[in-house]
Amino acid sequence: GEAEAGSFDWQRYQAGTTGARGAFDWNAGVQRLTTDNEEPNSRYEQNAVAASLGFRFSPRTRGRAVVRWDDASLGTPGPTAYGRPDLDASFEREDTVVSASVRHAAGRAGHLLSAGYARTDQVSLNPIDSGCSTPEWEGQQAPFPFCDFPNPDGFQNRTARLFGSYRADLSLGTRHLLSGGADIEHETGALGNRGDDLLEPTRTNFGVYAQDRVLLGRRAYVTFGGRVERNDSYGTEAVPRLALAYRVRDGENATTLRSSFGMGIKAPSFFESFGQSFFAQGNPDLEPERSRTFDVGLEQRLLGNRLRAVVTGFSSDYRDQIAYTVVDFDTFEGTYVNLGRTRARGLEVEADLQPRPWLGLSGQYTFTDSEVLESANDFDPVYAVGEPLLRRPRHQGAFTARVSFPRWSAGLTVVSVGERADSDFVGIGLTGNAAYTRLDARVRVRVAGPLEAWLAAENLTDAKYQEVLGYPALGRAVRGGLRVTVGGAGR
Repeated sequence: GEAEAGSFDWQRYQAGTTGARGAFDWNAGVQRLTTDNEEPNSRYEQNAVAASLGFRFSPRTRGRAVVRWDDASLGTPGPTAYGRPDLDASFEREDTVVSASVRHAAGRAGHLLSAGYARTDQVSLNPIDSGCSTPEWEGQQAPFPFCDFPNPDGFQNRTARLFGSYRADLSLGTRHLLSGGADIEHETGALGNRGDDLLEPTRTNFGVYAQDRVLLGRRAYVTFGGRVERNDSYGTEAVPRLALAYRVRDGENATTLRSSFGMGIKAPSFFESFGQSFFAQGNPDLEPERSRTFDVGLEQRLLGNRLRAVVTGFSSDYRDQIAYTVVDFDTFEGTYVNLGRTRARGLEVEADLQPRPWLGLSGQYTFTDSEVLESANDFDPVYAVGEPLLRRPRHQGAFTARVSFPRWSAGLTVVSVGERADSDFVGIGLTGNAAYTRLDARVRVRVAGPLEAWLAAENLTDAKYQEVLGYPALGRAVRGGLRVTVGGAGR
């Protein structure tokens, strides 16, 4: 069991159990979380329950059932950095997932059969007219007022998904590991103003895939495969994948080269395709997002495996990325569009060092150069050809130091995010978001027996920044809690 409290009226209570008896094993938990956050009308509440039950039918056959339920509600005051918050608007969401699977192993072959049902019910409420105000930021003002559009009935976005899949794995000697399978899912929806007739779209997606992992000699692995799927929204697509790993040197100072190439697709959501609200109209002509990605990297271990460093270069080409855009600044009505073609390329560096048994250091840095190459959006200049991709910082990094002893541990993390392209989307004309640096810290102490205490601080320096333009990030937050673990071997 756990209990935690702190800044912004943060309260979290959690309890769980895990264990096994005979042919059964289980894992279950419940959680209650509430916080007022910092802006007006931004209270958040969440209740969650999850359970997993396994059963061993025989030494080679196991089954598992999973149930998860999550209910959350929060106030939605809007972009409060620009002026008046909406004090009555809110958002509610309920998620339910139920699934079951059976796994069977027979010699060199393995089989996995799964089926399940998932449902998400989202409701956006705005019962009272909060009036009009003109957004402004640091002396800059929008050329028109921003008015509220109340809707007592609320907008609904309910989707349900029924899915099933089969997967087989076959080992051919020591050189090949073959995998293949098929899956199908049927989606239904009920979207729109709850006071009117709801849209009820449906679509079915069917896919098949195959993959082979091949050992070449003693040091190289090649993985290649692909997937073909048929979707009612966009037809038939095929995506390949190829990966190579080569161990240049073994031992404590091992060197490994890795490279991969792959293509992918992402279907538009029901709301993006069919949704209807005052602020967002669906676009049934949306194409799926398509990507083509290549990367090559080097992993080096040194100092008797106490130092691990990885350098990876990547290049990604995206077509038909889905983005929201305002099409009428009188009503603030928007829709979703495909951007055409964009690309992102760059370098990732990460390192982990264990200079002492009780001290760990890690750092990550990413450089990203992105650009809109072809644009299908004539409404918003942030999507124009030559512009960087929205909210993709050119530089970002993090550094963490950890100390760990038998009775206590502590850590310190610095996160730095550089300037990035963004838009206020309310007519002020902002097209960039400033860089920021945040400091987080935590300490954990074993009090006595099964009792453990911790203290965590986020944004310790109380930095003022916005991860997304218009929405101020939380200031300094400090939380503390207690955990008790009983039964078995404890933690």
